[in-house]
Amino acid sequence: MNYFAVCFCCNLLYPVILVILGGIMRKHYPKEINHFIGYRTGMSMINTETWVFAQKDCAKRMWNAGRISFPFFIIFQLPFYNKSETAVTVLTFAAAAVGISVIIFTALQTEKALKRNFTGDGFRKKIDFINPENKYDGNKD
Repeated sequence: MNYFAVCFCCNLLYPVILVILGGIMRKHYPKEINHFIGYRTGMSMINTETWVFAQKDCAKRMWNAGRISFPFFIIFQLPFYNKSETAVTVLTFAAAAVGISVIIFTALQTEKALKRNFTGDGFRKKIDFINPENKYDGNKD
């Protein structure tokens, strides 16, 4: 197998792993708060409600990110076919940077969704349907 093919397959692992993990976590996320498996941040581990929300939200975002980025990873690599090993190596490092950035972006978006839906104490924010900008912040009576 040539160098380009090996790097090509390795670079596709980022979106493939996101799709697989996102698909698995959508239905089989960890039900109990733990420090080993699942989306684990301070905000997600406050209580069971924030935990379940974070697991489902992160799984959905991972699945979508992998599904959307997969064709881009393919298209991005095709022009490097039959190029030098140095060019393919640079491409592989660039793909790694993009793959890691997608994972970080997914986590940041999940954290943003947690903060949008829960107070800092883990209580779900209530929305006033007449004035949606007026949200319950946990401190008001």
